[in-house]
Amino acid sequence: NLYAGEVEKPQDGSDTPWQRTAGWTAMGSALVFGTAGTVMLLAAHERHDNAAALIAYRDPLTGKPVRFDGEDRETYEGLIDQGEMLSLGAVVAFSAAALSVGAATAFFLLSPDSAESPAQEGATARTSIAPVLGAGGVGAQVSWELSW
Repeated sequence: NLYAGEVEKPQDGSDTPWQRTAGWTAMGSALVFGTAGTVMLLAAHERHDNAAALIAYRDPLTGKPVRFDGEDRETYEGLIDQGEMLSLGAVVAFSAAALSVGAATAFFLLSPDSAESPAQEGATARTSIAPVLGAGGVGAQVSWELSW
């Protein structure tokens, strides 16, 4: 009975409660989603930079802007469309990363503290996860502290 403070051993013979395994899996997922979001965001910025360079291009002989039609226009619109799609993908990936961090937090908080922990006598380990809100956006800060 978990409500009485008793910790049930996992059925598979391991000493790790399923909540901790799920928490670490969620943290790994958050890392994957965050990396994918970063790559997509960098690719989106590159597409927008290429589109801006296409607009800013000047004829080397006259120094005047080139006529912007036909193939240049299609290239520009394609770059903008790709940039917007990659930006949306980055938002989705970062949202999934945030949800994974939230799930990991919940799993770690719900994990029962095992009285049969192999930790040394007097040793303490503490994990803290805190939301961060700043001028540039929102996020999460994870910190670990181990003392013995």
